[in-house]
Amino acid sequence: MQITRMNVTPEMAQSWLDAANTGNRTMTRRVVSKYADDMIAGRWIDTHQNAIAFYDDGSLADGQHRLGAVAMQAFRCRCLLRMAWIVAQAA
Repeated sequence: MQITRMNVTPEMAQSWLDAANTGNRTMTRRVVSKYADDMIAGRWIDTHQNAIAFYDDGSLADGQHRLGAVAMQAFRCRCLLRMAWIVAQAA
């Protein structure tokens, strides 16, 4: 598993949502709006619990609402990324 911290752009966020968000529950507009409001107001804290995670097959494991907030508000967000999270680890 690779862990890195990077600035996620709105274009990256939307691209990941379009290509990799295949097995998650339906995104809730209210949650996306709350996260976006928190990010804009400076209340968003980048922690290990807020990581954007991808499984080893490239699908999005965690973070669809955070990515939605970045894409919706068209700003960059500093995020922790977990890449190649083995599917068995999620079970």
